Amino acid sequence: MLAGRDDDLDAIEAELARPGRVAAAYVHGPAGIGKTALLREATDRAVAASGYDLVWIDGRDIAPVPDQLEDALGDPAERRRPLVVLDSFEHVEVLGGYLRRVLMPALPAGAAVLIASRRAPGPEWAEPRAPAAGGEPPSRDEAGFVSLPLAPLDPGASAEVLRRHGLDRGAVERARDWAHGNPLALELAAASVGDGTRPAVAPDVGLDEDLVARLVAERLQGPHLATLASAAIARVTTPDLLADALRGADPATEWKW
Repeated sequence: MLAGRDDDLDAIEAELARPGRVAAAYVHGPAGIGKTALLREATDRAVAASGYDLVWIDGRDIAPVPDQLEDALGDPAERRRPLVVLDSFEHVEVLGGYLRRVLMPALPAGAAVLIASRRAPGPEWAEPRAPAAGGEPPSRDEAGFVSLPLAPLDPGASAEVLRRHGLDRGAVERARDWAHGNPLALELAAASVGDGTRPAVAPDVGLDEDLVARLVAERLQGPHLATLASAAIARVTTPDLLADALRGADPATEWKW
Protein backbone atom coordinates (compact mmCIF):
# COMPACT_ATOMS: atom_id res chain seq x y z
CA MET A 1 0.00 0.00 0.00
CA LEU A 2 1.31 3.43 -0.92
CA ALA A 3 2.07 5.86 1.87
CA GLY A 4 0.90 9.44 1.61
CA ARG A 5 -0.92 9.17 -1.75
CA ASP A 6 -4.54 8.80 -0.63
CA ASP A 7 -5.60 12.17 -2.08
CA ASP A 8 -4.00 11.40 -5.45
CA LEU A 9 -5.59 7.95 -5.59
CA ASP A 10 -8.96 9.47 -4.68
CA ALA A 11 -8.60 12.04 -7.49
CA ILE A 12 -7.89 9.32 -10.06
CA GLU A 13 -10.75 7.20 -8.75
CA ALA A 14 -13.14 10.15 -9.00
CA GLU A 15 -12.07 10.79 -12.59
CA LEU A 16 -12.54 7.13 -13.52
CA ALA A 17 -16.02 7.19 -11.99
CA ARG A 18 -17.37 9.97 -14.20
CA PRO A 19 -19.98 8.36 -16.47
CA GLY A 20 -20.54 8.64 -20.20
CA ARG A 21 -17.08 9.75 -21.26
CA VAL A 22 -13.44 8.77 -21.53
CA ALA A 23 -11.72 9.45 -18.21
CA ALA A 24 -8.33 11.11 -18.48
CA ALA A 25 -5.65 12.06 -15.94
CA TYR A 26 -2.14 13.42 -16.42
CA VAL A 27 0.20 12.66 -13.49
CA HIS A 28 3.45 14.59 -13.49
CA GLY A 29 6.46 15.24 -11.31
CA PRO A 30 10.24 14.83 -11.13
CA ALA A 31 12.11 11.54 -11.35
CA GLY A 32 11.63 9.31 -8.33
CA ILE A 33 8.51 11.08 -7.06
CA GLY A 34 6.40 7.93 -7.42
CA LYS A 35 4.41 8.41 -10.64
CA THR A 36 4.65 4.80 -11.79
CA ALA A 37 3.95 3.44 -8.32
CA LEU A 38 0.86 5.63 -8.07
CA LEU A 39 -0.49 4.46 -11.42
CA ARG A 40 0.24 0.82 -10.55
CA GLU A 41 -1.82 1.14 -7.39
CA ALA A 42 -4.60 3.09 -9.15
CA THR A 43 -4.88 0.62 -12.02
CA ASP A 44 -4.79 -2.40 -9.70
CA ARG A 45 -7.73 -0.95 -7.82
CA ALA A 46 -9.60 0.01 -11.00
CA VAL A 47 -9.18 -3.39 -12.62
CA ALA A 48 -10.28 -5.18 -9.45
CA ALA A 49 -13.28 -2.91 -8.87
CA SER A 50 -14.52 -2.20 -12.38
CA GLY A 51 -13.11 -4.84 -14.70
CA TYR A 52 -11.02 -2.57 -16.87
CA ASP A 53 -8.90 -4.13 -19.61
CA LEU A 54 -5.45 -2.73 -18.78
CA VAL A 55 -3.03 -1.69 -21.53
CA TRP A 56 0.29 -0.48 -20.09
CA ILE A 57 2.58 1.31 -22.55
CA ASP A 58 6.04 2.53 -21.53
CA GLY A 59 7.16 5.52 -23.57
CA ARG A 60 10.74 4.25 -23.40
CA ASP A 61 9.77 1.13 -25.35
CA ILE A 62 8.20 2.70 -28.43
CA ALA A 63 9.34 5.20 -31.02
CA PRO A 64 7.49 8.55 -30.98
CA VAL A 65 5.47 7.80 -34.13
CA PRO A 66 1.71 7.15 -34.37
CA ASP A 67 2.06 3.67 -35.84
CA GLN A 68 3.95 2.36 -32.83
CA LEU A 69 1.47 3.87 -30.40
CA GLU A 70 -1.41 2.28 -32.32
CA ASP A 71 0.39 -1.08 -32.45
CA ALA A 72 0.98 -0.98 -28.70
CA LEU A 73 -2.64 -0.05 -28.03
CA GLY A 74 -4.17 -2.60 -30.38
CA ASP A 75 -7.74 -2.41 -31.62
CA PRO A 76 -9.89 -0.60 -29.03
CA ALA A 77 -12.96 -2.37 -30.42
CA GLU A 78 -11.55 -5.68 -29.18
CA ARG A 79 -11.35 -4.42 -25.61
CA ARG A 80 -14.48 -4.23 -23.51
CA ARG A 81 -13.36 -1.33 -21.36
CA PRO A 82 -9.80 -0.16 -22.08
CA LEU A 83 -7.69 1.44 -19.37
CA VAL A 84 -4.67 2.81 -21.22
CA VAL A 85 -1.60 3.86 -19.23
CA LEU A 86 1.17 5.82 -20.94
CA ASP A 87 4.13 5.80 -18.57
CA SER A 88 7.34 7.78 -19.16
CA PHE A 89 5.34 9.92 -21.55
CA GLU A 90 8.08 12.53 -21.75
CA HIS A 91 9.84 10.22 -24.22
CA VAL A 92 6.93 10.34 -26.69
CA GLU A 93 5.18 13.60 -25.85
CA VAL A 94 5.26 14.66 -29.51
CA LEU A 95 2.39 12.17 -29.89
CA GLY A 96 0.19 14.26 -27.60
CA GLY A 97 -1.83 15.88 -30.37
CA TYR A 98 -2.38 12.58 -32.13
CA LEU A 99 -3.45 10.98 -28.87
CA ARG A 100 -5.97 13.71 -28.09
CA ARG A 101 -7.40 14.20 -31.59
CA VAL A 102 -7.33 10.67 -33.04
CA LEU A 103 -6.86 7.87 -30.53
CA MET A 104 -8.96 9.11 -27.62
CA PRO A 105 -12.08 9.79 -29.71
CA ALA A 106 -11.81 6.19 -30.97
CA LEU A 107 -12.11 4.84 -27.43
CA PRO A 108 -15.55 3.84 -26.15
CA ALA A 109 -17.29 5.74 -23.38
CA GLY A 110 -16.19 4.28 -20.06
CA ALA A 111 -12.60 3.84 -21.20
CA ALA A 112 -9.77 5.72 -19.50
CA VAL A 113 -6.34 7.13 -20.30
CA LEU A 114 -3.75 7.79 -17.59
CA ILE A 115 -0.46 9.51 -18.39
CA ALA A 116 2.69 9.81 -16.29
CA SER A 117 5.37 12.30 -17.30
CA ARG A 118 8.27 14.18 -15.79
CA ARG A 119 7.00 17.32 -17.51
CA ALA A 120 3.79 19.14 -16.70
CA PRO A 121 1.07 19.23 -19.35
CA GLY A 122 0.69 22.26 -21.54
CA PRO A 123 -2.59 24.22 -21.77
CA GLU A 124 -3.73 22.15 -24.73
CA TRP A 125 -4.27 19.18 -22.40
CA ALA A 126 -7.01 21.08 -20.58
CA GLU A 127 -9.03 21.89 -23.72
CA PRO A 128 -12.43 20.20 -24.12
CA ARG A 129 -12.03 16.82 -25.74
CA ALA A 130 -13.77 15.34 -28.74
CA PRO A 131 -16.61 12.98 -27.81
CA ALA A 132 -15.86 9.34 -27.19
CA ALA A 133 -17.06 6.84 -29.75
CA GLY A 134 -20.85 6.76 -29.50
CA GLY A 135 -20.92 9.45 -26.83
CA GLU A 136 -22.45 12.91 -26.62
CA PRO A 137 -20.32 15.95 -27.49
CA PRO A 138 -18.65 17.42 -24.40
CA SER A 139 -19.80 20.72 -22.97
CA ARG A 140 -17.49 23.66 -23.53
CA ASP A 141 -16.58 23.77 -19.86
CA GLU A 142 -15.60 20.09 -19.70
CA ALA A 143 -11.86 19.96 -19.12
CA GLY A 144 -9.55 17.64 -20.99
CA PHE A 145 -7.07 15.79 -18.80
CA VAL A 146 -7.17 16.21 -15.05
CA SER A 147 -3.69 17.44 -14.06
CA LEU A 148 -2.22 15.78 -10.95
CA PRO A 149 1.15 17.19 -9.88
CA LEU A 150 2.82 14.84 -7.39
CA ALA A 151 4.30 16.56 -4.38
CA PRO A 152 7.02 15.11 -2.13
CA LEU A 153 5.75 12.96 0.71
CA ASP A 154 5.14 14.77 3.95
CA PRO A 155 7.31 13.92 6.99
CA GLY A 156 4.77 11.49 8.40
CA ALA A 157 4.43 9.50 5.19
CA SER A 158 8.21 9.58 4.68
CA ALA A 159 8.74 8.15 8.14
CA GLU A 160 6.18 5.42 7.45
CA VAL A 161 8.04 4.36 4.30
CA LEU A 162 11.27 4.09 6.27
CA ARG A 163 9.71 2.28 9.22
CA ARG A 164 8.45 -0.39 6.83
CA HIS A 165 12.09 -1.18 6.15
CA GLY A 166 12.70 -1.78 9.83
CA LEU A 167 14.76 1.34 10.52
CA ASP A 168 15.04 2.55 14.06
CA ARG A 169 13.94 6.01 15.10
CA GLY A 170 17.32 7.66 14.69
CA ALA A 171 17.88 6.20 11.22
CA VAL A 172 14.36 7.16 10.19
CA GLU A 173 14.90 10.78 11.17
CA ARG A 174 18.26 11.05 9.37
CA ALA A 175 17.04 9.34 6.20
CA ARG A 176 13.81 11.35 6.17
CA ASP A 177 15.66 14.65 6.48
CA TRP A 178 18.05 13.66 3.70
CA ALA A 179 15.42 12.43 1.20
CA HIS A 180 13.15 15.50 1.40
CA GLY A 181 10.07 13.41 0.67
CA ASN A 182 11.27 11.87 -2.59
CA PRO A 183 10.07 8.22 -2.54
CA LEU A 184 13.00 6.91 -4.58
CA ALA A 185 15.46 8.70 -2.32
CA LEU A 186 13.69 7.23 0.70
CA GLU A 187 14.06 3.71 -0.71
CA LEU A 188 17.74 4.27 -1.48
CA ALA A 189 18.35 5.75 1.94
CA ALA A 190 16.66 2.76 3.59
CA ALA A 191 18.80 0.38 1.52
CA SER A 192 21.94 2.27 2.50
CA VAL A 193 21.38 1.46 6.14
CA GLY A 194 22.45 -2.05 5.21
CA ASP A 195 21.50 -5.54 6.26
CA GLY A 196 22.76 -5.29 9.82
CA THR A 197 26.25 -6.58 9.08
CA ARG A 198 27.68 -3.09 9.15
CA PRO A 199 26.39 0.43 9.66
CA ALA A 200 26.09 1.92 6.20
CA VAL A 201 25.61 5.39 7.66
CA ALA A 202 28.68 6.04 9.74
CA PRO A 203 28.38 8.67 12.48
CA ASP A 204 31.01 10.88 10.89
CA VAL A 205 29.85 10.52 7.27
CA GLY A 206 26.89 12.32 5.73
CA LEU A 207 24.12 10.08 4.46
CA ASP A 208 24.40 11.51 0.96
CA GLU A 209 28.15 10.83 0.76
CA ASP A 210 27.78 7.33 2.15
CA LEU A 211 24.90 6.48 -0.15
CA VAL A 212 26.78 7.57 -3.25
CA ALA A 213 29.88 5.66 -2.17
CA ARG A 214 27.89 2.49 -1.55
CA LEU A 215 26.02 2.69 -4.86
CA VAL A 216 29.28 3.18 -6.76
CA ALA A 217 31.01 0.35 -4.91
CA GLU A 218 28.19 -2.16 -5.27
CA ARG A 219 26.50 -1.24 -8.54
CA LEU A 220 28.99 0.40 -10.88
CA GLN A 221 32.12 -1.71 -10.73
CA GLY A 222 33.43 -3.77 -13.64
CA PRO A 223 31.22 -4.18 -16.73
CA HIS A 224 28.22 -2.51 -15.09
CA LEU A 225 29.71 0.90 -15.75
CA ALA A 226 29.81 0.25 -19.51
CA THR A 227 26.26 -1.10 -19.35
CA LEU A 228 25.04 2.01 -17.59
CA ALA A 229 26.85 4.22 -20.09
CA SER A 230 25.20 2.39 -23.00
CA ALA A 231 21.78 2.70 -21.39
CA ALA A 232 22.30 6.39 -20.75
CA ILE A 233 23.09 7.06 -24.40
CA ALA A 234 20.66 4.74 -26.19
CA ARG A 235 17.02 5.71 -26.37
CA VAL A 236 15.95 2.10 -25.79
CA THR A 237 18.28 -0.52 -24.29
CA THR A 238 17.83 -4.10 -25.53
CA PRO A 239 19.82 -7.35 -25.20
CA ASP A 240 20.89 -7.02 -28.83
CA LEU A 241 22.15 -3.50 -28.26
CA LEU A 242 24.21 -4.63 -25.27
CA ALA A 243 25.63 -7.53 -27.30
CA ASP A 244 26.87 -5.03 -29.89
CA ALA A 245 28.03 -2.37 -27.44
CA LEU A 246 29.80 -4.30 -24.70
CA ARG A 247 33.26 -5.82 -24.82
CA GLY A 248 34.50 -8.30 -22.24
CA ALA A 249 31.08 -8.73 -20.62
CA ASP A 250 28.23 -11.20 -20.95
CA PRO A 251 25.29 -9.28 -22.51
CA ALA A 252 22.73 -11.63 -20.97
CA THR A 253 24.15 -11.09 -17.49
CA GLU A 254 24.31 -7.36 -17.99
CA TRP A 255 20.75 -7.26 -19.35
CA LYS A 256 19.51 -9.06 -16.25
CA TRP A 257 21.41 -6.58 -14.08
